[in-house]
Amino acid sequence: MKGQDLLEIVEPNDLFEYIIQLLETYSMQQVSNIAKFEKISKAIANKLVDIIEEANRFM
Repeated sequence: MKGQDLLEIVEPNDLFEYIIQLLETYSMQQVSNIAKFEKISKAIANKLVDIIEEANRFM
């Protein structure tokens, strides 16, 4: 049939490996985002502690 040469045959194992690679990439990105979030959260918490300690000096 005309146009069949444009279709790519994907073996089930190849598709499975491709999905695993996508999931691993997604997981690595999520770990990176979590690490950034934790760093930002820690910085905010430290700043709040500084503000509270400074406020306590005036009490």
